[in-house]
Amino acid sequence: MADKNATQNKTPLYIICIALLVAVVLAIVGFSGKNAAVEQNAALTKTVEELTASVKSLETELTEAKTAAETALTEAQTAAATEKETAVAEAVAAGEKALEEAKTTAAAELEAAVTKAVEEAEAAAAKAAEEAAAAATKAQEELQAQIDALTLQVTELTAPAEEAAPAEAPAA
Repeated sequence: MADKNATQNKTPLYIICIALLVAVVLAIVGFSGKNAAVEQNAALTKTVEELTASVKSLETELTEAKTAAETALTEAQTAAATEKETAVAEAVAAGEKALEEAKTTAAAELEAAVTKAVEEAEAAAAKAAEEAAAAATKAQEELQAQIDALTLQVTELTAPAEEAAPAEAPAA
């Protein structure tokens, strides 16, 4: 019985030794796994930090690109407004020039028309004067012919009276 008791007393000791041995093995495996997990965690942390830095860099580039785009848009709008103002000013200047040319052309045409009208009026007046002179000359000739005819009649009528009057006059 003493042997049996001693064997029974050694069984829990074996179980404890086996449990300790398993615990040591698990601790070794756990520490070695932990080391790999720590290394993997460090690598992932490094990757996260790199990606975070990359995101910040990209955000900075995006902000710079947005600012550049806004600046370009503002410059383009300013340039378009300036070009529009220039085009309007050029159109106004061209319109004013065309108006002045039209005024000059109209004035020249009016002057030419007035000159032509004056020339035509002078020609018509000269023709009318010639016609009036011709009519006056004809009328003068007709009147002279009538005067001559009347003078002849007066002479014919006064001749018998003159012939008769000297004969009567001495008798008186």
